[in-house]
Amino acid sequence: MGAATARMFAREGAKVVVADVLKREGRQVAEAIGAAVRFELLGVTKEEGWAAVVGATTRKLDVLVNNARANSVHPGVMPPMRTSGRTADPAVRTERMRFIPMRRPGEVDEVAYAILFLASDEPSDITGSEIHVDGGAITT
Repeated sequence: MGAATARMFAREGAKVVVADVLKREGRQVAEAIGAAVRFELLGVTKEEGWAAVVGATTRKLDVLVNNARANSVHPGVMPPMRTSGRTADPAVRTERMRFIPMRRPGEVDEVAYAILFLASDEPSDITGSEIHVDGGAITT
């Protein structure tokens, strides 16, 4: 998902930094995208990073500095990938799909487009929002 987002941003002319806790995989993604992309090794675990992102957006940004915007994108059921965890299990996927009106998993490019939109100038008044890219999942 991150690789798809980095590729999309690079195509749009953005300065891209690929950051990952996995050095070899992160470098491979950066090199495949091109010379204008740089790689940074992250020192936090996925869980710590996730908590920071959710915490920042669910507080509705108590303090904004220099008109910065902060939003988060929350993928639902996606194609199975390294970070899928339980949703890679076919039985779990089938059960989760019952609650998704679109009746299909999301695509990584759909998540990347949501991120690209939020990073653009168009949503200049959107901040502290959580965007769910999940086919309209119904939570139970």
